[in-house]
Amino acid sequence: MAPAVKIIGGDQAVYEHVDIRTGTAFGTTDTYNGVFAGNSQKAIDLRTAVLLAWPREEIIEKIVKPINPSAQLMNSLMYFNSEPGYKDIITKSGVSKFTEGTQASRNAKALALVQKYFPESTAAKPTVKIKLLFGAPSNTRRVSEAALAKASVAQAGFDMDVTPTSGWSSFTKDAKYDLAFFAWVKSAILQRGNVGTYQEQNYQGYSNPEIEKIYTELNGKLLTQAEIADRFLKVETILMKEAVSLPIFQHPAVNGVSSKLMGVAPSPLSPNLVWNLWDWYFKA
Repeated sequence: MAPAVKIIGGDQAVYEHVDIRTGTAFGTTDTYNGVFAGNSQKAIDLRTAVLLAWPREEIIEKIVKPINPSAQLMNSLMYFNSEPGYKDIITKSGVSKFTEGTQASRNAKALALVQKYFPESTAAKPTVKIKLLFGAPSNTRRVSEAALAKASVAQAGFDMDVTPTSGWSSFTKDAKYDLAFFAWVKSAILQRGNVGTYQEQNYQGYSNPEIEKIYTELNGKLLTQAEIADRFLKVETILMKEAVSLPIFQHPAVNGVSSKLMGVAPSPLSPNLVWNLWDWYFKA
C-alpha cells in the first residue's frame, strides 16, 4: 500500500508581474522604438493605459484562487502583502490609480488616454499594436493569463499579440516585445527589496537617475528599517508615476510529503521545501 501523503500549502517568495519596455535593455544595443519608448508624457500615458487595463483581479479570481483560495492582489513591487511595510507603502506610492473603481472604469480611463494620441482606436476596433512576451505554449496558466489580458487591454484600444514563445527567457531583452509578464524570485531577505535591480536584470531598458541613486545607496551601506522603508517608498512612487511595472500575485506553494515525515516546514524563500532538510525525521 502506498504511504499516506500530507499536503502543506503556503506562499512562495515569488511574484508574477508585468513589465513594460521603455528603452534599450542593459548589456544590449537592440534599440526599442515601440509605443512605450522613452519618458515623454505620451509614453507615460500609454504605459499607464495598458497597466490600468491589465485585468489583475480577474487573473487572480479565475486562475489563482482555484489553487489558492486565500490569494490576494499584490500592489507593491517592494514588499509582499504579509511584510510589515506593505500597508504603509501602498497607501502612499500612488498605486491607487491602478486599483480605484472597477476594471470597466479603469478600462474607460485607459481608452481615454490612448485616444489622446490614437483617436481612431476604439474598444470595438483597437489599433495600437503591441507584442507581449510571456511564456511557452505548454504553460497553460500563462496562456490563460495572456488571453485574459488581451481581451481587457483591447477595451483600452490596444491590439496585443499574445503568441506564446518557446524558450521565452532567451528573449527578455529582445526589442521586438513591448511588454512582458513573468515571475521574480526572492531567494534572500535583502535591503534592496523584491524588485529586480536596474542593472543586469534590467530587461525593460528603464532608467531613472533618482532610482539609480537610491539603489546605489541600498547596495552600498547598511540602513535602518525606517531608512529602507523610506527608500522603498521613493522608488515605488517613481515606478507608479512613470508606469513601468505592476505586481499581480504571489505564487502559491503546494508540497506533498509522506504523512510519516516530520519536521517539514517549507520556507517562502528558495530552496523552499528542503531548506531545513537536517530537521526531518520519520515517525514510526
